[in-house]
Amino acid sequence: MLEADWANVWLVEGDAWVTPPSDGRLLPGIRRGALLETEPHAREEPIDLARVAGADDVVLTSALRVERRVGPRSPVTA
Repeated sequence: MLEADWANVWLVEGDAWVTPPSDGRLLPGIRRGALLETEPHAREEPIDLARVAGADDVVLTSALRVERRVGPRSPVTA
């Protein structure tokens, strides 16, 4: 998994926020870059569908939205 059609994808695994590596196949994203620079628990790692299924939450970010939680255990925020 690389990205959504309008946002970068993050998995929440405990305290960690994990996003796929920027390897030229996805748009890096302004908010994504800011989170990677400022959040100590944000990191890049490969993400496959099994990892998505086991994540505590899935979060989508874009320049216009701070976050939108799409996992079953979190409310949607704008």
